[in-house]
Amino acid sequence: MLTQTNKDYLGGEKIFYLSLLFKSRITRSIFDLMESEFKDFKRFETSGGHSSLLAIIDNLNLEKNDVVLLPSYICASVLKSFQFRGVKINFYSVNEDLSIDVASILIEKNIRAILFIDYMGKSPEDDLLEFISMLKQKSITVIQDAVHSVLLTKDQVYGDFVYNSFRKMTPLEGSFILTKRKMSIQYNNQNNRKFILYKRVGQL
Repeated sequence: MLTQTNKDYLGGEKIFYLSLLFKSRITRSIFDLMESEFKDFKRFETSGGHSSLLAIIDNLNLEKNDVVLLPSYICASVLKSFQFRGVKINFYSVNEDLSIDVASILIEKNIRAILFIDYMGKSPEDDLLEFISMLKQKSITVIQDAVHSVLLTKDQVYGDFVYNSFRKMTPLEGSFILTKRKMSIQYNNQNNRKFILYKRVGQL
């Protein structure tokens, strides 16, 4: 059994534990920034982007015929998160410049949520922001995938739920969720440590 010591290295990369995450001066400064920037939001930390997205899906309280819209250009792991929960999905189009083809988004009565990806960390165009405002007026939940954003600011947040992935910009596992909605997550740090440790072993 692997235990936490000062000599736990895999592939030249130190094993990541949540305890180390909060002791790291650099990472602590990122969380201090979040504490200041997003003090009006509820914040949750998870073991990765996949876990964050599953938690968001669970808090959508979807019913049998509810549908979630996803972009046609999407990471397989994001798609699998919805498939893993048995969610019905439809797709909208993404242009060659990675902007959203708003005209391709068909809003039907069973659409409960829509996911937008900030490709390469780029903020949405004004027409998309107007469309997002209309979605919220129709009580359609907006999920913001901000995994490409290095340092997210409050001005860049437009989703009802926002999540990222530290693995996209650092050699560390982990993710955070931001929301102003009522949300609950059932997890404990010990399970997170085991998941991350075993995942690292599997990447050898």
